[in-house]
Amino acid sequence: MNSRLIITVVLSIILFQGPLSAEEVPSSAGNGSEDWKYEKDYLYEQRDNFIHTHGNLSVKEIRVTGNSKTRERTIFSEIHSVPGTLLSEFDCYHTVNNLKKKNIFSSIELKYLHSENHVIIEIHIVEKWSIIPIPLFTSNGNKLSAGLYVLETNFLGFGTTIFTGGSISTAGNSVIFGFVDPALFGTDARLNIFFSYKKYIYETGNMKKELFNEYRSTGRLARIDAGWSFPGGINAYFSAGYRENLTDKAYSASYNAPDTAKILPVGILLTIDRLYHYEYLYYGFKLDSGLYHGFNFYDDGDYNYGQYNAQYSLKLFSYHKLTLHSSGAYGDRPEIMGERLSGKKGSMTLPADIIASDRWINYATIYEYPLLRLSWGAVTMLAFWEQGLFGSGEINPEHYYGPGCGMLLYLKKIALPAMGFNLGHNIKTDGTEFSFYVGMSI
Repeated sequence: MNSRLIITVVLSIILFQGPLSAEEVPSSAGNGSEDWKYEKDYLYEQRDNFIHTHGNLSVKEIRVTGNSKTRERTIFSEIHSVPGTLLSEFDCYHTVNNLKKKNIFSSIELKYLHSENHVIIEIHIVEKWSIIPIPLFTSNGNKLSAGLYVLETNFLGFGTTIFTGGSISTAGNSVIFGFVDPALFGTDARLNIFFSYKKYIYETGNMKKELFNEYRSTGRLARIDAGWSFPGGINAYFSAGYRENLTDKAYSASYNAPDTAKILPVGILLTIDRLYHYEYLYYGFKLDSGLYHGFNFYDDGDYNYGQYNAQYSLKLFSYHKLTLHSSGAYGDRPEIMGERLSGKKGSMTLPADIIASDRWINYATIYEYPLLRLSWGAVTMLAFWEQGLFGSGEINPEHYYGPGCGMLLYLKKIALPAMGFNLGHNIKTDGTEFSFYVGMSI
């Protein structure tokens, strides 16, 4: 059994957080949890109680307090109400949820202030620490890697995410840069930009860890997604970029190396985000999907490629979470561009690094239990079952299935996605795999 060990010092970030003051933790919440503040019934009840007492007044002003870094227009872009409308038309629940979804505020509270024959809506926010260094050290048996990544999730106060960093390892080096703006200039326009460089030694094999090839490749990627947000959490993008993966023929240990590929991928992306956020966990439906046509500059082999990632999460008693997940892809990309599947939802039981495919489908059922709720964050436990099928080119598809468990850490005052680890047991091969991630697989 060859498990994957990953050691990280990101937990040291917690040391920068002080305890919450007494007034930040209401006695009715218990365990430091403030989930109740984001419940639909609670938010509508607060609004309707004001209407019952003072009448359905018109909104005189929408006021934002507590922001020191975040620009007001970033906040107002998520408030679909304007002065002059009746208070009953103010959708308090979706306003709070949209702001919570940005993951840059540790607390959001609404107050309704009576002013003559009008009402002032006051939105009080507490901002998270949004500049986050992430040092990492990883090992998977025969490869060591160390790196530093920096994430800024509220760049210049616009709610824009910028991330950059790199790593060096015994297998190669990599550098990445990304820019994500979900509300460009305060409008419904969206823009993503991504660059990466990676020179790395790859091995490709099957679930039994029998290798088909080994090679060194230099990969470069530049991509831009320009999109627009529509009502109902629907976002559509036009995507274009350039990608090349060059086989290093000077690598002496190379065998069965795939051919070099240079591609211009052009496509349409569609996302549907109907997630509803509470203190830490989120529930609801989310879909990420895309269709691409790849223009091949190196030879005559153009290709088509489609991919999706979907999940639906149910909120159970005491904020327990049950998630139904599925992802899949189908296409005929160049062999050297096959996606590495391990360490993601639906493929936690696959061996690390060596599984590459451009045709797969998987399903997973995940139960998440809130183990600890503290003033600085929360710890949850996971249990899951997954199964899937993957293949590539002329290689016969392989079926896999198995259970797993894991742990996630959510931080209250830091704008970092959940981080944690998983152990997955592949019943087909009797192998156990370890994976660690910070909001995404690493």
